[in-house]
Amino acid sequence: MIHLLDHAGTESRPVGSNELLLELSRRSSRATGTSLKRRRLPSKSSISTAFRKYMAMVMEESLNRSLGSELFATSLYKQKQGRIVRQLTCLAIWLACWLGGWQLFEAMGAWISPSATGEGSNFWSLSRYWLPTTLVLAGMWFAYRLVNWPRFADFLISVEAEMSKVSWPPKTELYRASMVVIFTMAFLAILLFCYDAIWQLLFDLLGVS
Repeated sequence: MIHLLDHAGTESRPVGSNELLLELSRRSSRATGTSLKRRRLPSKSSISTAFRKYMAMVMEESLNRSLGSELFATSLYKQKQGRIVRQLTCLAIWLACWLGGWQLFEAMGAWISPSATGEGSNFWSLSRYWLPTTLVLAGMWFAYRLVNWPRFADFLISVEAEMSKVSWPPKTELYRASMVVIFTMAFLAILLFCYDAIWQLLFDLLGVS
């Protein structure tokens, strides 16, 4: 006869072979469940919640970033969102910088006399080229970083999202609406011309100049 200790380990009782196997399987399953509980991996929901909290923290830090610090960054903010509006905005600022640089180049050509002589004449004559070029490049970099600044980029992204919701009229409706506007403007122009001619004729008859 085999004696088996209880869970507290204080008393023993005789058990048969079948009862012994059953008790051992219970204790083994109980011990296995405890070890699995201790080593259980985090659930998908807890991982998703932690990831959302981390992304929210990162987004808050990026939104609080100033424009001055953005000028020294190289990362792209949400590069797949609002691409058309952001690219057009950047190109418009680049065009303004290029036109401004060209105007500065022409103005400095008039300011700097080509016959100037002296020790610094070469420096000032070359400044007509390097100064506008430097300003244009700085402006282009500013525009590139501006469309990636989180605050301004989110505004452009929302603009493109709202533009995608616009219901554009079909070609036939656009043609009809355009013809209505053209005929209305022509009718008003003719009507105002007639009023002006009538009042002018009336004043001429009355001798009012």
